[in-house]
Amino acid sequence: MTFISEMKQILKNNWIFYLIGAAFCIGLKLYYRSVDSCGLMWILTPTARWAGILGGYAFENLPHTGYVNHDLQFIIAKSCSGVQFTAQGPNHQLSWWNGDAPLGQNLYISA
Repeated sequence: MTFISEMKQILKNNWIFYLIGAAFCIGLKLYYRSVDSCGLMWILTPTARWAGILGGYAFENLPHTGYVNHDLQFIIAKSCSGVQFTAQGPNHQLSWWNGDAPLGQNLYISA
């Protein structure tokens, strides 16, 4: 069995999971486009907390803006919430491993 036919078989057997993943990514992108930073508090709050813990800085929540550190003039806003990266993740993650080579040798990361 060739690599192409193996991939076709995998897609044929798992198409529903790819469909669900694509629907989730599209829904997340549509949601992201329609909300401001207040609608993204579920992702901005943990990001600001971790940035505060790791950097030792305090961030203040400003409505419709995000989290701000005035001393550093740094804003954790909608644009750096990570939603864009999450929704594009399946396009940028590991493609496949065909199993013929030692683990990791045939892993490709698409750019």
